[in-house]
Amino acid sequence: MKRLLTALFVLFPGLAFAQVADVVGVRDNFIVAGLAAQKCNMTDRDRQEVHDRNFTIVSRRAMEAIMARSSGVDPEEARQRDLKHIEQLQDATFNLLRAEGCKSDKVKALLRMHRMHETIRF
Repeated sequence: MKRLLTALFVLFPGLAFAQVADVVGVRDNFIVAGLAAQKCNMTDRDRQEVHDRNFTIVSRRAMEAIMARSSGVDPEEARQRDLKHIEQLQDATFNLLRAEGCKSDKVKALLRMHRMHETIRF
């Protein structure tokens, strides 16, 4: 359990604290919070549309930032690295949900983050 939590916070240190100002970190928070909301059945159709629209905007900006940071790297390689990173985020989130369930404080923090993502207007 301790290893799971350590891995979770190593993978995305800003998780549940909204401390990550970097657009890639914000995108990562959208991913993990969205997964938690889906698995815990905490989505509302209308609000989910707003969330999805916001996620699309943040994801595009994150990919632009990744490409800008990856100068000299093949764009496809940068995309593949990012996909691997996203898979790690998803795995860590699923492991957290399996280990602690939807009523844990950590997952509740993700659900609060998801609700916040539903209210942002870009």
